[in-house]
Amino acid sequence: MFRSPTTKTLVPLDVTNRVVMTFDLFDQLPSEVTRVGKFLRKILPFAFRSHRQELGLEGILLHDAVAILALTNPELFETSDMAGDVETTGELTTGASVFDRRQVREWRRNIDVATEVDVAGVKDGILRGLMAAAQAE
Repeated sequence: MFRSPTTKTLVPLDVTNRVVMTFDLFDQLPSEVTRVGKFLRKILPFAFRSHRQELGLEGILLHDAVAILALTNPELFETSDMAGDVETTGELTTGASVFDRRQVREWRRNIDVATEVDVAGVKDGILRGLMAAAQAE
């Protein structure tokens, strides 16, 4: 992916992890009389429970939704043009994304990487998307 000549943006976990949807999300969901609202109220308790048990979080992470908003609402993110690749030979780092951030780079820049996120704006975007889905029923 990194070596592909196409334009690409990476939204890494250290950025998506900043957007934590807390339990008050339930108060902002579409009405439970909608299919979307009913579905979310059915699945979200399990998501909250597993995030609490497995990650120790009092909220849930919606990595994919955050990444989609980077595509649809790029103004909510700051990105940097970087030179990156995936480590394939390291004993401890196999599969890790590696970026050449030296003053004098040896690699050419090949990917935009999200470095900052407007957390409130992204949360609002996720909720607006859920509301729009409920209205489209």
